[in-house]
Amino acid sequence: MSSGRIQESVSHMCIPCLQFLQKLHWKGSDRRYSMTSITDPVHLFAERTKHCTVILSFSLKVQMDSDVIIGLGGCAMASLAFGSMYVPMKHQKSKNPFFLQWLISVGIILIGYVIQMIEGFPPFYPFAMIGGFFWTIASLCSLPVIERIGMAVGMLLWNTSNCLIGWASGRFGLLGIKQTIPEMPWLNVVGLCVMLTGGAAFSLVRIEKKSANRLPTTIGAPVPDSPLLKPVREERRSATVTVHVRSACRSRASGIALALFCGIFYASTNLPVFYIQDNISQFKDAVPRGLPYMFSLYSGVFLGSSISFLAHCIVSRLRKSTCTIDGKLVLPAIAGGMLWGFAMAARFVANDCLSQTVTFPITTTVPGCTAAAWSLFYFKEIKGSRNYKVLSIAFLFVLIGAIMVTVSKLKL
Repeated sequence: MSSGRIQESVSHMCIPCLQFLQKLHWKGSDRRYSMTSITDPVHLFAERTKHCTVILSFSLKVQMDSDVIIGLGGCAMASLAFGSMYVPMKHQKSKNPFFLQWLISVGIILIGYVIQMIEGFPPFYPFAMIGGFFWTIASLCSLPVIERIGMAVGMLLWNTSNCLIGWASGRFGLLGIKQTIPEMPWLNVVGLCVMLTGGAAFSLVRIEKKSANRLPTTIGAPVPDSPLLKPVREERRSATVTVHVRSACRSRASGIALALFCGIFYASTNLPVFYIQDNISQFKDAVPRGLPYMFSLYSGVFLGSSISFLAHCIVSRLRKSTCTIDGKLVLPAIAGGMLWGFAMAARFVANDCLSQTVTFPITTTVPGCTAAAWSLFYFKEIKGSRNYKVLSIAFLFVLIGAIMVTVSKLKL
C-alpha cells in the first residue's frame, strides 16, 4: 500500500474520532461531564469501516462509562492523597498543634492558588469559606486522636461518621443539598454498609507503639524484662499496672469518641460548596462545577487556622508560657497540607462526574486503607497474625463495598 493510501486511511479513521472528542463538554445542569451528539461521527466511522454494529455498541458503552471513569480516577487520587496526608509529619513530634495546623493550612492555600490560576481566577465565594472553618475544627481535634489510637484507626473511625453524613445529605437531600438517587439504590445501600463494616473492623487493629524511654544496654546485652532485685512490696507493682491499664482504656475510649466527633465536622466541610452548586440562583456568578470554589474553601481553612494560632499565641503570652515552634515541622506539615488540597480537588471532580452517594463512601473509607498500608508496610506499626487477619478482612470488605457502590451508579 502506498504512503498516500495509508495517509488517506488514517485520516478517514481519525476525523470521526476528532469530531467525537469535540462533543465532550460540560453538562452544567447535572454537574457532570458528558458525551452527547455522538451518533454522527460514529455512523461516519462505522460506514467507512463496515462495522456499524460493533462501533455503535462501543459508542453507547463509552457514553455510559465516560463519567464513571473520570469519577473513579478522581476517587482513586483523592483516596491516595487523603490517606497519605499525615505520613510526612508522622515522625515529627509536635508540641504545638496550633502551629502544626497553621503550617498545614499554608500548604492547602498554596494548592488553592494553583487551582485558582488554572481555573482563570473565578470569583470569590465567601459562603464556601464556612466549610474551611469546619475543617479547621476537625483537624485540630484529629491530632490528639492520632496520638491516642494511631493514624490508621483514627482516620478510619472519623471517616466512618464522615461517610454517613456526607452520603445521607446527598441521598436524602438534607440541608438544602440536591437529592441524588443511584440507578440501583438497594445496591448502593448494601455497598455502604459493607464498607462501614470494613471500617469498623479496622478499629480492632492494635497499633504497636515504640517505647521512647528505652534503657541503655551494657556491652550489647539487652536489659532484662524483670528487675534483678525483687521489690519489697509486690502489691504496689500490681496496683501500678492496674492504673496504667485503666488509663490506657480511657485514653483509647476518648480517642474513639473524639474521632467520631471529627467526622461530623469533616463531613460539613463540603456542604457549603454543595449547597452553592445546587442553588446557583441564590449566589452571584455561581457555577455548577466544583473546582472554582476551591480557593474560597481553602481560604476558610487558612483564615480559621491563622485565627486559632493567633489566639493560642495571645493566651500563651498572657499566661507567660512558652509558645513552642519547631522548625523541623515546617516542610513536612506544608507537604501534608498540599496533599490534602490536591485530594479535596480530586474529590470535587469525582463528585461532579458521579454523585455524593458514590464518591463519599469511596473517598472517606478507602483513604483509611491507604493509611493502614502505610502503617503496615512502612512504619511497621501493625504486627501479629491477629492484626493481619483483621486487616485482610477489613480490606476485603472495603473493596467489595466500593465495587458495589460504583456499580450502583451504572445503568445495566
